[in-house]
Amino acid sequence: MIRLLRAFAAFLACAGLFTAPAHASRVSPMAVELDPFGRGSVARIEFTNTADRDFPIEVRAYVGEISEDGQLQLTPADDDFLIFPPQLVIAPLQGQVVRVQYVGEPDLDEARVYYIALSELPIELEAGSPKVQVTVRFNVFVSVEPEGVSAVPRVDTIEPAIVEEVSGINVRVANDGKGMLLAGGRNWTIAGTTTSGEPFTREFDGAQMGGTLGAGIVAPGKARQFFIPLDVEVEPASVTVEIE
Repeated sequence: MIRLLRAFAAFLACAGLFTAPAHASRVSPMAVELDPFGRGSVARIEFTNTADRDFPIEVRAYVGEISEDGQLQLTPADDDFLIFPPQLVIAPLQGQVVRVQYVGEPDLDEARVYYIALSELPIELEAGSPKVQVTVRFNVFVSVEPEGVSAVPRVDTIEPAIVEEVSGINVRVANDGKGMLLAGGRNWTIAGTTTSGEPFTREFDGAQMGGTLGAGIVAPGKARQFFIPLDVEVEPASVTVEIE
């Protein structure tokens, strides 16, 4: 659990997986690991309103499905959680804690991806006010993980790629374990030969990979495609990637 939360501190701006609204409000924590049952199945999420107006929000639970290219699909899963309060109005410069408890299937054999969404509710507009409202939502990542499981990363394919005129490699990473894999929190070693015949090795720690990949969430039995920018052009057949 400690490893998961530490890893997430580096990637709250994970592309496509978290909202990062430009609004005077905060949610903490943005990542939670829960046990399937017992005392560890409960979390507390604090919403702080630093704006000068009331902030009404609704709290709901979703199952998260993350595609290989990082697209997130959310499916309602309110029956898997007890949330209190499910709706609230937070006064200016105040905060409130939302209690979240997992009550779904207790006998899990592998980790599951969920999100707790704290969504701003539309308010009734005064006469003559603009008719368009911009609301925000905070998605808190929740991993429900049974005791004793772990992630097992596997590198499937490595291909050269250019993204926005930056050279690098596309790496397909699968998770053969039962625990949640945060590829962006792992140490990576990339080695091979450049197109000019020179050997090269690049070592990236978790903080560096978090800045590149975001969280890099790979659920058990799933895979993700990640682009890794490199400062050299490489011979594709020579490249190896190790993920600790």
